[in-house]
Amino acid sequence: MAFPIVETTNTTDGTGASASPVVNLPTGIASGDLLVVLFRTAIGTLGVGWPTGWTELVESTADASDDAIAIGYRLADGTEGATITLTTSSAKFAAISYRISGAEDPATQAPQNSAVAFAASASPDPASLSPTGGAKDYLWLWMGGWEGEQTSPPAGNPTNYTNPLGASSGTAGVVATNCRVASARRTLNIATEDPPLWTISASDDWMASTVAIHPSTVPTISTATMADADRNWDTPSQDIEITFSEAMDITPAPAVGNTIAGLTVNVNGGADAALTYVSGNATAIWKARRAELIQQ
Repeated sequence: MAFPIVETTNTTDGTGASASPVVNLPTGIASGDLLVVLFRTAIGTLGVGWPTGWTELVESTADASDDAIAIGYRLADGTEGATITLTTSSAKFAAISYRISGAEDPATQAPQNSAVAFAASASPDPASLSPTGGAKDYLWLWMGGWEGEQTSPPAGNPTNYTNPLGASSGTAGVVATNCRVASARRTLNIATEDPPLWTISASDDWMASTVAIHPSTVPTISTATMADADRNWDTPSQDIEITFSEAMDITPAPAVGNTIAGLTVNVNGGADAALTYVSGNATAIWKARRAELIQQ
């Protein structure tokens, strides 16, 4: 396995009240990416609704404010566009979005979250999380939001977490009509993670959760090379050495000459050609063969 990778992020400062808040998505979305959005609204009495194709992971109004916090995710298909529109009570809001590659398909294993921690203090502190499957190459996300007009993002970052992000509703109007969200991340192969607190600039009502992004269990191709020594001029054919991100094990084991479903090669922009198995099953380095027409 390999750690999921944060490719791009985006933030939304919802300085105007809206019952249909528009949230900015990260750039460069490609099919297969995992999208994750953290959202807080300054009035959460009507809950939070997500567009079709999105799954809500967290929704809570646990702290003493009248705010709501929510986290949602989607497996991208490349048609997402630049924004999504949520539905909620008319209020100011704030949001952070992530585009992640190398994550497990949510249909196989969705992101997981801790219980929502909450309090009124200057020290938001998510609860610990022990994801399904024990120790893996997880991407851990510190995610939280609070009422008020604190510095955004908070100064520094939670210990061992990097790339802090923040979004806010600004400072207009009464303090209680404003809110903030913040997030940071780390990669770590461990069975249980308990992120540390993150000090904010003024005490207020907060909610926070730990989110684990599972690594993909589908190996990816790292390199593919062809050498003259692997060319058979009599057949004719060409063997290709393929290096995967981890051992590729097909059960039952393929026999030499079996077509490898889903594995094709494209040379010089021509039609995709099927590959047949040569060697390497259950290892990270395979050899596969493509039929090759030799022009004299």
